[in-house]
Amino acid sequence: TDRMDHILVSGANTGNTGFFRITELAELDRDGNDVWADAMLPASGYGEGLGVAADRCGAAYWGVTALDTPAPTSPLRAYVVKLAP
Repeated sequence: TDRMDHILVSGANTGNTGFFRITELAELDRDGNDVWADAMLPASGYGEGLGVAADRCGAAYWGVTALDTPAPTSPLRAYVVKLAP
């Protein structure tokens, strides 16, 4: 949860073009309503939202893995992304 007791959820969604996966992060209020969502880092089948944490200032730190390009030689990479309010 963040400083306003909102729930942060991390995951991935499969798109419809070549089955790319797009990592997603969403913030929900106490009643489960969307506050905001962010989608980024397209991956070619292995994208995952690994986890998320919030600091006292309201910034979210999001851990994800992704293949940067849909090529056999593209390495799986890990990222930590800071989303500031």
